[in-house]
Amino acid sequence: GTLDVASTNVESSFSSFYTYCASKLCQILMTGALQRRLKGSGITMTTVHPGTVKTMIGSESVLGRAWMKFLTPVLRTPLQGAASILYACLNPELEGQEHLYIADCRPTETKAHASDPANQEEMFDYSVSLLRDYIRSEGAQLLGIDLSSVASPAAGAPLPESDRPGKTVLKQSDETSST
Repeated sequence: GTLDVASTNVESSFSSFYTYCASKLCQILMTGALQRRLKGSGITMTTVHPGTVKTMIGSESVLGRAWMKFLTPVLRTPLQGAASILYACLNPELEGQEHLYIADCRPTETKAHASDPANQEEMFDYSVSLLRDYIRSEGAQLLGIDLSSVASPAAGAPLPESDRPGKTVLKQSDETSST
């Protein structure tokens, strides 16, 4: 599949599974972009994949409920899913390591498109354009954002084609779509 950064508002069509997968990819992209901006600040960014956990995701449809019932034997419990999150928060060996992706209680590599600085920067720029009016000056200064140079779209509207930061369509791997 693909992810068009500027279509993250999912206004034309909606698929809960695609939207969930896209949100996970966006988290990884933003983590990388933020880590570069926070380098040397003592703040580190980590993305955690808890595994496939039995939650209420998909419960809004008959198909989703059937799918979850079918998968129940292989799904993690919420407590099992929390293990990687706790590992990332509490393991002293990870202290100071930057832009980690944790899965199954260990640092893991992401797919190339998720760790590509150009893709990360596009996601960051688009996010800043959407949040421009809500970013406080202290945060902008910490992240090196010049708010006066960021276009602000109308409330809730995607940026016009001419104002979009790039037109890159990010490739989404099979691994990312299962997160």
